[in-house]
Amino acid sequence: MEILSTTEHYIQFYLALSVVIVITAFCLVLGITSIVMMFVDKNPKLSDLVLTAVLLCCAGFLMFVTVQGTKKGVEVTHKAKITDFNEVYDNGYEVVGKDGSLYIITKEK
Repeated sequence: MEILSTTEHYIQFYLALSVVIVITAFCLVLGITSIVMMFVDKNPKLSDLVLTAVLLCCAGFLMFVTVQGTKKGVEVTHKAKITDFNEVYDNGYEVVGKDGSLYIITKEK
């Protein structure tokens, strides 16, 4: 196995992270606004409670996704010329694609 090039996918990582953070902030703002409106109204409807719960649950889930994505980090792929696939797997890599005669591999986590 001979690694010919390495690619770190920073744009894809930060774009996805930014989108998730914006959607999380949007859910949090709507959820907090809904809570404030329920306190002002003094007699909230069941639909208001359900909407608030759903928004805050979505925000919590998206925060979890953001943390997990940050822990995982940027995806790194390598283009390699492979003659022995056992060597690839023994070194902790996995094949994720093929580009002509070269294979695209990534380190197993």
